[in-house]
Amino acid sequence: MIALLLASVLALLLSLFLAPLFARLLVKRNYGQFIREYGPESHHTKRGTPNMGGVVIIGSVVVAYLATHSITMIFGASTGPSPSGLLLLMVTVGMGGGVP
Repeated sequence: MIALLLASVLALLLSLFLAPLFARLLVKRNYGQFIREYGPESHHTKRGTPNMGGVVIIGSVVVAYLATHSITMIFGASTGPSPSGLLLLMVTVGMGGGVP
């Protein structure tokens, strides 16, 4: 139960700290939202808005899960990731976009 709480807090903190950095990187590299010319005028203000924030969240969940299980294995509190946990992790990555 403590490992689950630790993984949740770690994923939240990673997401909070990495999201602004990732957004700046996307803006710098011009990975922004494309707006068609024929759309409503109000949508033109969205041009250039980064739209890949889910990558940070899913990446944070994966890193936190694996880091927590690594830490608990070092201290002998766990035998490692469970098959159901790894399956859930793979489903999360797959539903979040998967590998291109």
